[in-house]
Amino acid sequence: MLDLGLFSGLGLALISGMNYFIFQVIGSSGASFNATLVSFPLVMLYFLYFSSELMMKKTLGKQLLGIEIRAEKGMKPSSEALFKRFVIKHGWVAFIFLGYITEVAALTWTSYAWLIIIAFGTLGALGKEKQAFHDSFAKLAVFPTKAPKADLSTLSKGKTEVELAEERQNTTQEQGTSNAIKRTARATLTKRDFPCAVELQVYVRDSDDIEEQIYSSFAQHIPNIHPNQVKLSDKKKGSYRICRVVMQFESPIQMEASYNSLAKLPNVVTTITVKSVMVAGGKGKKGKAKELLKAQASLS
Repeated sequence: MLDLGLFSGLGLALISGMNYFIFQVIGSSGASFNATLVSFPLVMLYFLYFSSELMMKKTLGKQLLGIEIRAEKGMKPSSEALFKRFVIKHGWVAFIFLGYITEVAALTWTSYAWLIIIAFGTLGALGKEKQAFHDSFAKLAVFPTKAPKADLSTLSKGKTEVELAEERQNTTQEQGTSNAIKRTARATLTKRDFPCAVELQVYVRDSDDIEEQIYSSFAQHIPNIHPNQVKLSDKKKGSYRICRVVMQFESPIQMEASYNSLAKLPNVVTTITVKSVMVAGGKGKKGKAKELLKAQASLS
């Protein structure tokens, strides 16, 4: 509704400008002002205004409200899905314009039927899934801009100790244990150090979805982690960027499995353990662990 109001204001400004130009500038030539003349610029203005959803994933109205279009689970939307949504939501405008200038009734009635479907389809935003028809058709949804860009459906996932032990045994039998895993997971911490809070610096190559990749690699093995625990910073080390990761590991095997999954990502160069603090240690250590995991705790 906000976008329609903003577009209406722009449309009135356009019509007023055209009216002034025709009557004041070229009126002496005999040019007249009529609906056919103004319809094409209005249609172009409409598509130009709403095309921002294709490029920026939001319109001016959405920008003012602090919302944007994403994939239905909160991740970055694909260009194909955005285009499909755009055509379904706004295609009726092209039909009504063509019907008007060609005077073909079938096109006009098609546009009316299309508009009615879209209008009633927007009521889906009030339903359980909170998706309008054009959103659900393209498998997209509207999210707060501040919401983490990651698959929120994986929040409760993870694996049990038994599953992780079986996975490690199978991997070791097939491939052996990598030196990187031995150095980072086994050599630095012993079983009595767990559970522990760990801060990592992951050096990565530039990639549009590297945060999502790193988050997903940990979510496979650690239940109830949140995307806020993985943050790509603006810091650079040479040609690489740094991603800060804060995790709580309950056991050495959970840490090993997570590191192993992380090491398999093609854009991950190396990982450095910045600090590790026992969660079940003395009062001082508990405080440090709580401070380290503050971003995670504040989401409960």
